[in-house]
Amino acid sequence: MVKLYNKYKSKGFEVFEVSIDSKKKDWLQAVVADKINFTQVIDNVGWNAKTARIYGVNAIPASFLLNKNGEVIATDLEGKELEKK
Repeated sequence: MVKLYNKYKSKGFEVFEVSIDSKKKDWLQAVVADKINFTQVIDNVGWNAKTARIYGVNAIPASFLLNKNGEVIATDLEGKELEKK
């Protein structure tokens, strides 16, 4: 995701990531290790996270691709499949 973000951010591609990690320290270490440079927040109650329940997340990673109108146009795309879309 970091590579795609860096490649397409100048064209309006934005990433908003929500972690459901229950340990804030582990989450912060991952942000640094993965060199995440897009907006990331934590809902640190694990699988009981409101965000996970609202969006029906039952596996990680989960992703939702939205268009400029905020409509979900694809879910759980990765790598070349995400870049193509």
